[in-house]
Amino acid sequence: DSMAPLAVVVSRIPLNAGERMFVAAPLFHTWGLAAFQLCLGLRGTLHVKRRFDPATAIAHVAQHKCTSLFAVPVMLQRLVEHGEDAPTLKVVASSGSALPGALASRFMQVFGHKLYNLYGSTEASWVSIATPDDLVNAPGTAGRPPHGTRVAIVDNRGRPVPPGRIGWIFAGNDMMFEGYTDGPSRK
Repeated sequence: DSMAPLAVVVSRIPLNAGERMFVAAPLFHTWGLAAFQLCLGLRGTLHVKRRFDPATAIAHVAQHKCTSLFAVPVMLQRLVEHGEDAPTLKVVASSGSALPGALASRFMQVFGHKLYNLYGSTEASWVSIATPDDLVNAPGTAGRPPHGTRVAIVDNRGRPVPPGRIGWIFAGNDMMFEGYTDGPSRK
């Protein structure tokens, strides 16, 4: 239908047409599926493996000159422990669970400033995207909302709370989830 979702992501993550993407995140998970969809939209080449192994992943990236890697934080931790760089990578995009600040910093020490952290959910898709500069300045950040995403922190009555106060996170964009079914009465 629309290329707008792709444009929103590439407004914060510098992916290009013809990208050679190694998607380590499982395709049955929203993050792996989103990477697959990004690859299709960019007319890229998708690379996947049945299981994640850091040495095999680095070798595959090098052999096929992959320019981007989509992973979950535990995979990034294993890559850091492996310690071998992948010079062809220009973008390493992480999502699927919280990215600890110490891991973001250590990853960028080993692999360079190419790490992007996407925070989202199945229901709201992306909520924020952190760039390498964001992660250098605040390693534990989830980033900033991309174009078209609205985020508010509100109290129990739905009123905005001042900065530094705890509240509920409300997010919305054009990719909103339409809802759950109650099982047998699917519509």
